[in-house]
Amino acid sequence: MEQAHPKCDCCGNHPSDASFSASILPILGCSMNTTAKHSLLIVSIVTSFFVAGCSGNGYRIASVSGVVTLNGEPLREASVVFQPAAKGNPGPPSSATTDDDGRFTLAFAGEKPGAVVGKHVVIVSTRQFGARKDNPDAEEEVVKEKVPDAYRENPFEFEVPAGGTNAAEINLLGPPPTNTPGKQKRSLNG
Repeated sequence: MEQAHPKCDCCGNHPSDASFSASILPILGCSMNTTAKHSLLIVSIVTSFFVAGCSGNGYRIASVSGVVTLNGEPLREASVVFQPAAKGNPGPPSSATTDDDGRFTLAFAGEKPGAVVGKHVVIVSTRQFGARKDNPDAEEEVVKEKVPDAYRENPFEFEVPAGGTNAAEINLLGPPPTNTPGKQKRSLNG
């Protein structure tokens, strides 16, 4: 004699029915009453929105673009990094590379346009390293730093507004660094 399975009080199906098996409710189990199932489902949905945030990864993100100049001239091929400055875990940095006109658009965590809303420390650099021809495990400086020492030693701050901005102006003034030796080399293996 086949034993009868209790029906789910939420959908009326037996746990072995295909329609019931295909839904999320079997995960919760048939022993739960309707109110408990619905409460757990609502909590799960709300939690997923909270974790994801309205713009992803749980951080409020706003679009940021602007221009970098050095002594009034566009600074091309410069790396621009906005590092959130709040205490705790304020979020990952956003970055961009300037174009020929010194313009940039930040990307959050390397892929989404924008930056975390709030105060940031801004780092700008033109220095680039490339692989050495004689040793693939080492790099050498291929583009010298043009950003004046004062900005590297004391980076400035920028407040990313909740509505974003397309007018982030980074105006650097001063001579190129004097303490950057000729071709510097570094090892990738420590």
